[in-house]
Amino acid sequence: AWAPKPEQQAVSVFLGETEHVDFFVNDFKGKIAESLKILHTGIQEMKSRGLQVDSIKPMGALYLTIELDYLGKTKPDGSQIADSSDLVFYLINEAGVALVPFSAFGNSRNMPWFRASAGGLSADEIKKMLPRLEGALAKLS
Repeated sequence: AWAPKPEQQAVSVFLGETEHVDFFVNDFKGKIAESLKILHTGIQEMKSRGLQVDSIKPMGALYLTIELDYLGKTKPDGSQIADSSDLVFYLINEAGVALVPFSAFGNSRNMPWFRASAGGLSADEIKKMLPRLEGALAKLS
């Protein structure tokens, strides 16, 4: 779907204002970097508390690569997390957290690695999300 013509025209004017564009881009990059740092630190803190999680230090973009090694675990209702898709839906329902499994990129559904985007949440929202994620994972046995 295309943006409406008036929006396209306004953006074309804005792009000519180099100083404003540079400010916007630099501000956005800073916010993304801070959000990724908070997310990565939160995952590493969970790991230090014994949860079966890990993350790869952010190196750019707006995604964090996260390992959630909970495939095969049992949910509170007694059903099993059979694959990465099951874990994704469990986390959506239990914690309001949506991740993209690496199986979406052609890998096995048995791979416990996920992509988390820091582009759609503020740093404060990520701070509020981390305890929900940890709580949902802690309920798995």
